[in-house]
Amino acid sequence: MKRHLRYNEERSQPRFNAFIHVHLKVQPEETSILKEKGNYDSSARTKISNQNRGFVNWRLLSSWMATSVRRAITNGLKVVHNRPFLAGTVFLFTALFLVLSRYPCFYLCDPFEHHDKPNPPPPRTFEERVHHVQNVVQKQRQFLPLSADYIYQQESSNTDLNHNDWYDIFNCPMQPSPSYPLEFPIMNVLNHWPIADTDAKETRYIHQGLCVLDFAKHGADIVRQQMQNYQHAEKPFVVKNHPEALKSVERWNTDGYMDYMLQRKVYRGEFSRNLSMMYWSISRNHNVPKGFVPPTKLRPTTFESWRQRAELMENETNSTIDKMYLRLDACESPNKRCDALHRMWSLSGIYGLTHIDDADFIHDELPFLSPRYYDKGISKDFLIEPQKSRGIQCRFGAKGLVAEDHFDNERNFIAVLGGERRYLLSHPNNCKDSYLYPMAHPLERHTQVDWFAPNLTQFPNFKNAHINEVVLQAGDVLYLPTYWFHHIVSLSKNYQCNVRSGHSLHYDQDIYDCGFLYPWPGE
Repeated sequence: MKRHLRYNEERSQPRFNAFIHVHLKVQPEETSILKEKGNYDSSARTKISNQNRGFVNWRLLSSWMATSVRRAITNGLKVVHNRPFLAGTVFLFTALFLVLSRYPCFYLCDPFEHHDKPNPPPPRTFEERVHHVQNVVQKQRQFLPLSADYIYQQESSNTDLNHNDWYDIFNCPMQPSPSYPLEFPIMNVLNHWPIADTDAKETRYIHQGLCVLDFAKHGADIVRQQMQNYQHAEKPFVVKNHPEALKSVERWNTDGYMDYMLQRKVYRGEFSRNLSMMYWSISRNHNVPKGFVPPTKLRPTTFESWRQRAELMENETNSTIDKMYLRLDACESPNKRCDALHRMWSLSGIYGLTHIDDADFIHDELPFLSPRYYDKGISKDFLIEPQKSRGIQCRFGAKGLVAEDHFDNERNFIAVLGGERRYLLSHPNNCKDSYLYPMAHPLERHTQVDWFAPNLTQFPNFKNAHINEVVLQAGDVLYLPTYWFHHIVSLSKNYQCNVRSGHSLHYDQDIYDCGFLYPWPGE
């Protein structure tokens, strides 16, 4: 089936047939039911679903459950009557288990921890704030694009670029050119700057093809028009020195501010024995391979615990301690809570009932990313469809941590509020050369290739992929269109937050041809 069926006025009908084929594994003889109807038919879907899912005798099941409950209560009363000490001990330990699992701050938080609110940053003009962030927070480090002459001299045997493709990323045209953004052979980029190299340098030259739209250099009116033009063309770009973003950067990098805001609170921690922080998910719709082990473990943790680990990794990324992301989620609505610890549909051990604190305060800390501030005009630069936003998600990282190459099926604005992160980006048409885990796999949408040392024997077409890179520093915001690939490397202790707002179909065909089919936004 061709993906262009999705663009028909009656697109929901032919597309639903495709969705049934992918997700319900319809047998060949059963497809005739759909072909005869020619469109969605509820009775056909019910028949196919029942054949795939099997029949459940709910009356028998409820009777069995009632009998089991009665038996358990009867046996429990016998134990209480015959062995009261044993029953009391079991009750005490059960109560303790439930309290500690529900409220982990009892054993994670330091009861003597206390941080006073630091003095606010001194009043600064926009120009003074830009200077402060560049010189104090970013420490005057620069990441500059490699020149065309260098590319042709060093990589002439392995590049298909020509001089007419080049443009100045710091002075981009109002409209993106047909060749935008420049992409480079992936092995050239990885050989020039290996993934494992996270050493800080005053100046580093990189394979950057993304335009930098600078409020301080070009002015608000020009930059906002460029942002709209590049976003409508669904092209990635970087925004620098946005006035509201600089205010947040200034606060978050004030000594003691984050300690004060996050003291005695528990959030989700993603722990790994190595530097890989690959996302995973297990639900009823996933086909979990036998022996699958999630790449990270999810446990409650505190900001203080993350900070200590991150500071240790600044000097020793190969430390034997568990590596960690700290995750803070601020829901899109005040009536919704984002305090779930696990991504699994089933409970999981002591943490199955764990309560973690919400991070609703993030909306007030980062109003330029918040849908709640859209009507006030503060977040209009970064929210395309605010009604489809899923809130603000923050991940605090440490030097050396890696989120493997993957795509997301929504638009994304990503802001770095402290530290530095390296993003390696590629067009969705690189999908087949990226060797992704398939749909319904717990690691779906993510690459199988180890970018630290790519195995070109096992993945021979990987060398055909093309990418470019950019380093986001404090105050930088990256626009990432739907389905664009990104591989993330933390270059230092860092704060990163992102907001998603809607879904574009611009690159839908590329992903469909690669074997991925997702519901329409809102389904």
